[in-house]
Amino acid sequence: MRWLLKLYPRTWRERYEDEMVTLLEEHKVTPATVFDLLLGAFTN
Repeated sequence: MRWLLKLYPRTWRERYEDEMVTLLEEHKVTPATVFDLLLGAFTN
């Protein structure tokens, strides 16, 4: 799922990427999760 985070702006990734990767590793990733990450990337 790390590839999805590359869609986010660099400033967002610098601040939140490590935290988000940890969260994604701890939880089951569903299609809804992927959709939410895509939506967040394009509305950020």
